[in-house]
Amino acid sequence: MPVWGTAVDAGRGARSVGIRRVLVGLDNRRGVRIGLRGGAEVALSSYEALPLEEIRSMGPVASGGATLVDCEGQPLSAGELALRVEDADRYLGYSELEAAAALLEATVPLVVCAPELVERGSLWRMHFLLGLIRAYLEQEEAALGWFSKAHLLDPGRDWDDAFAREGRPFALFVEAADRPSASAPLEVVPTDAASLRIDGAALPQDGLQLGEGLHYLTYGRHPSRTLGVHIQGGAGRLVLPSLIADDVLGRLPAADPDSRALHAILSHALPAGTDVYVSTPGTVWTARTPDLAWQALTLERPSSAGPAVATLVAGAIVAAAGGTTWAWSYGTGSARASDAEAAQRSFQRTRYEQAIQGYTAAQRGLSVGAGLAIGGATVAGIGGGWWIARSTR
Repeated sequence: MPVWGTAVDAGRGARSVGIRRVLVGLDNRRGVRIGLRGGAEVALSSYEALPLEEIRSMGPVASGGATLVDCEGQPLSAGELALRVEDADRYLGYSELEAAAALLEATVPLVVCAPELVERGSLWRMHFLLGLIRAYLEQEEAALGWFSKAHLLDPGRDWDDAFAREGRPFALFVEAADRPSASAPLEVVPTDAASLRIDGAALPQDGLQLGEGLHYLTYGRHPSRTLGVHIQGGAGRLVLPSLIADDVLGRLPAADPDSRALHAILSHALPAGTDVYVSTPGTVWTARTPDLAWQALTLERPSSAGPAVATLVAGAIVAAAGGTTWAWSYGTGSARASDAEAAQRSFQRTRYEQAIQGYTAAQRGLSVGAGLAIGGATVAGIGGGWWIARSTR
């Protein structure tokens, strides 16, 4: 919703020429100006627009100890992934270990391409089977790596009893579970608990603490999207612009998850030193990237009613002058008409001609006065309407 008024700088001072200025949340700000200290004004319509819809269309942004793992293949649905796991099970049944391993290892990178929620059970079993196959092939380090990833995705899940709890494969599974593993918090903003899933499960109420390694985060509705998020080296943050709420601009300068997401996206998308203006009902907020310490600019009514008042007054003066001219001409014309009539009765030719000339001049004055009165009244009416429109806008 647009703000109307002139925003007067609250002590920050005029900006240097050449600094990029971005108006967030609206496409157009014609007629609204920012007044800077020293009397300078800058029309917001000349600023670069960044509508909220464009912000929400931006891709996810990871920072801190979180990095994104991009999709490098064709989208893979959850159903297709489950079928591949079943095919790998059949290969195992025929002791075709290399074929099963090749199928699953080609499938793992495609999980981040999934356009929908991938169930935790499928994720866990895919990594578990890879660990099992490598253990059967006596590739113990590879087996430990895959078993560790299975534990990372679902720490509470035990051995699959479809396979015997004995021998080296089971021992490696237990060893992988006992390996020390670092973990770090991941902040996801905004937090849409109804649509967010991490490794196929709902987000915990007490915050997200993830072991170091690759995790799968699914978010959004109709359609969903799955991201690969690698955790390494401390706390991370993941910003999902598409989940930012419609009313986020009206909450400034709040520190709720939607506002933190907006701050993070603006800091990431705009170069350092960019002046950002956000228009909300009754206030224009301004901040500079990357810190984005928001300050409110005080709004005052613009002096644009001045021209309207001037038009009204000028029209009224012209109308008054026209009325005066018309009244004087009417009185003069009546007097000259009486003189002409008297001179005609007394056969005074010279007096009669003078009276007729005066009467003719008075008739012209009537026309001029009427024109001025009508024209002035019209101009005054335009000025009055303009003033009323500006006053009630």
